Amino acid sequence: MSTRTLLIAALLGYSGFTLAHGDVHERIHDLNREIAHHPKNADLLIKRGQLFLDEGHADHAHDDLAKAIKLAPGRIDALFHLARAQLVLKQPDAALESARQFLRQATNDAAKARGHVLTGDILSVSGKPLAAAEAYLTAVRLSKDIKPDHVLYAADAFHSAGKTDKAIEVLNDGIARLGPLHVLSERALTLEMEQQRYESALRRVDQMLATHQRMPFLLYKKGMILKALARMDESKRTFAAALKEIDGLPEARKQTPALESLRTSLLAEMN
Repeated sequence: MSTRTLLIAALLGYSGFTLAHGDVHERIHDLNREIAHHPKNADLLIKRGQLFLDEGHADHAHDDLAKAIKLAPGRIDALFHLARAQLVLKQPDAALESARQFLRQATNDAAKARGHVLTGDILSVSGKPLAAAEAYLTAVRLSKDIKPDHVLYAADAFHSAGKTDKAIEVLNDGIARLGPLHVLSERALTLEMEQQRYESALRRVDQMLATHQRMPFLLYKKGMILKALARMDESKRTFAAALKEIDGLPEARKQTPALESLRTSLLAEMN
């Protein structure tokens, strides 16, 4: 998954609460009435700004959040969401300045980690993957409870900057701290295969196979690695083992597009 795709997922998924579309409109309507009676209430403006942002109205969110900051300069949550709105509005320079102001005023590591992730998002969109990678990595270092997505953001940004060694190192550090999460191991395996580091990739895929997850797919990858190492007999046996794994699955699962495509690839390799 690309850094840009991850960024979009992060922006769409950030909201601290989940409301149905109609509920959002109703809540905004309620806030409109409250703000009409209390136009200088920063808390109300921030709440409405967040709802506008989550609803896709970044321009209205920007207005509410900018007003809130003028009314209550100490409300750094308004700065954070203003930076988000500016990013959506394709104002990366303004967004970066807001994010940096947020970081200057943040007083705890959890808030700073959020600020660095947002800074990484902004730098990614600005075409500065190495700086983005360092921002994401700082967020990982600050976090007591590391989020796997943040490790992936950092690794993908380093990869985009041409620093694949560093990307794999970041993933390995994440695995060491979080355990053998499949999503991190899968990304590291992909990078090792892409870089033709087949011996390392072979060791990794064997470790992943020990978890008994996604066996047909991992056996296919192992077969491809063995083929690249010119270990043809082992490769064909591994492809055959992958087909056997598929045959042992319930009929409904075997008919999914992903497994049907995998079977086609395996048969092609066997032939």
